[in-house]
Amino acid sequence: MGAAMSSELTRLAQASPAAGAIGDGCLVTTDSGANKLPSSSPRLEYIRCLLNKGHTALAIVLLQQLVADDPPNHEASSLLEQQLNKVASRPPVPVAQPAMSVAINGWLAAELGHDSNINRATSAKVIDIPLLNYRSLSLPDLLVEKRSSFVGLQGGAAVRLSLTPALRAIIHAQASLRANFAELSYLPHNYFLGAQLEHDVGSTTVGIGGTASQQWLAKYPLLERSAARIQVATKPTDGFEAGIAAESARNIYPQFDNLSTRENSIELRAAYRPFGLQIGAYWGEEASRGTIKDLDRTFDGLALGWRHPLTENWRLVVDASYGRSRYQQFSRLFANHRSDRHSDLSLALQIRLGDNWSLTPRLTLERNDSSMALNGYRRTQYLVELRKDY
Repeated sequence: MGAAMSSELTRLAQASPAAGAIGDGCLVTTDSGANKLPSSSPRLEYIRCLLNKGHTALAIVLLQQLVADDPPNHEASSLLEQQLNKVASRPPVPVAQPAMSVAINGWLAAELGHDSNINRATSAKVIDIPLLNYRSLSLPDLLVEKRSSFVGLQGGAAVRLSLTPALRAIIHAQASLRANFAELSYLPHNYFLGAQLEHDVGSTTVGIGGTASQQWLAKYPLLERSAARIQVATKPTDGFEAGIAAESARNIYPQFDNLSTRENSIELRAAYRPFGLQIGAYWGEEASRGTIKDLDRTFDGLALGWRHPLTENWRLVVDASYGRSRYQQFSRLFANHRSDRHSDLSLALQIRLGDNWSLTPRLTLERNDSSMALNGYRRTQYLVELRKDY
C-alpha cells in the first residue's frame, strides 16, 4: 500500500469509534448460537456490516486478510478494490492552522556596587609625549580615572509574535541608568530598540532585522547607532547550535561635530547546550564618512561563555572576551598608529529566589592596553543585582 494510502487509512482509523464499540450490531450467529467474530464464510457479511456503519479502515484491513486467505473469493477482491478506490479519491482533510499568538516578557533589575574606573580613563596622572621629545605632561582630572560606588536600574521587554508555525516577529527594548555617588553629575544612561523577523526552514532559522541605540552622559549624547543585521542559525544535532551574522551600522558621535562612521562586521558563533558552552568570533572595519579619520580602524576578537548549574537554584556564569583594534590614522602627538588590545572577564553567581526573582553577585575585570598611554586603562567592578522577570 502506498504511503498516501497508508496515511489516509490511519486518518480513517483515528476517526472511527473506539475499538470496543466497533463490533456492536455486527456480530453474527454461528451454528452453535453463540455471538462471536466470524471466522469463515460469514466474514464477508461481517465486513459489509462494518462498511454500513462507517468503519471503513477496519473493513479494508479485514478484506485484505480475507483475500489473502481465500484468493478465489472474487466478491471479496471486488469489494476491496472498490473501497480502496473510494479512499484514494477522497480529498485530503485540511489541516487547521493555529491562530496567531503573542507572548510578552519583561524584566526589571536594580544593582548596587563599586566601580574602580567609572570613566574608563588612564590611571596615569602624567604621560610622556614623543612629539615634545618625551616631555612629561600632567593630565587634567577629566582624563584621569575616577572611582565610585553606584546604584543602577535596568529594564527591558520582548514581544514575540508568531505569525505562522514557521514565521515570527520579535521586538525587544532595553534601557539602563546608573548614578555614581562620587560624581552625581556623571550620569550615564543608555537605550536600545531592536526588531527582527525570523523564518524556520527545517532545522535552520533565517533572520533579518535592525537595531537603534543611544548612549548618553547626563544631558549630552555620546553615541547614536543604527544597524541592519542578517543572520542564519542551525541546529544540526540535539544540543548543538551554530550561526553566522553580518551587520552594517552607522555610528554618529554628536560631541565630535557629529562625526559619522560606517561599521561593517561578520560574526560566527557556536554553542553546545549540554555543557553550557558558547563561543564566538568576529571581525570587521569602521571607516569615517567624512574628512576626520581618527576612528578609522579594523578589529577582530573572540568571546567565550560558560553556564554551569551548581544546584537546582544556583548557576555559575562565566564570560570572557578578547579583541583588537588597529587604527589607520598616524598620531603625530604619540608618533605611532594607535592599536588597542581589550580583554574582560565576568564571573557571576545567579541565585533563583522563586516567583521569578533572582539575585546575582558579579565581578567584572576589564583591561585596555593601548600603544597610546592616554587610551590605556584598567577597571574592576563589584556589584549585586536583584532582578524580577515578568
